[in-house]
Amino acid sequence: MYQKVQKYKIYFAISLAIAAVAVAIFFGMKKQQIAIVNGHAISEEQFRASMAHASVYYGNIQKAYGKGVTEGIPSASDMETGILTSLIEDELITEKLEADLGRVWSDLVSEKLKSVKDSPDTRQTAAVLYGMDWGNFKREILSRQARKDILSDQLFLKKQKIEDWLVVAKKAADVKIFSQKFSWDGSKIVENSN
Repeated sequence: MYQKVQKYKIYFAISLAIAAVAVAIFFGMKKQQIAIVNGHAISEEQFRASMAHASVYYGNIQKAYGKGVTEGIPSASDMETGILTSLIEDELITEKLEADLGRVWSDLVSEKLKSVKDSPDTRQTAAVLYGMDWGNFKREILSRQARKDILSDQLFLKKQKIEDWLVVAKKAADVKIFSQKFSWDGSKIVENSN
């Protein structure tokens, strides 16, 4: 009888350890995500990188035009909500392109990016304005714009505007936010009041 109890204690301890590891992995993965849009994750790292690039960009604008220039420069809070909203919109755009065009959409993005002049001047501009190397600039800034342009063109052929499509897509989207600081109001990210 004692051996049976010992045997079950060992099984119980092993089961408890496995459950603890599974819970730790689950919550660890959630902490790395700031949002999920229709099942697709937006990582905290992606959000923070976009914030850093935007901060460099607006900091450089202020350097160029003087510290007193604040018109057109968003507050840190507005920058955060705007960037997270734009990442959600990009996810919806990517999802729509995949649904409508299949794998062809990534080829269209590549073709569109080929038209961007890759010169020392454009590389320097990306580095100075955004604090990004050329590869990251193409991936983070130009690719997002290319996807938006391609969808805009597709919608234009159907006599629709991307702005109207985004309104409907955002309302229909299943958006989950994993931050106590933000929430989704059906059209944009809003900062929660504490």
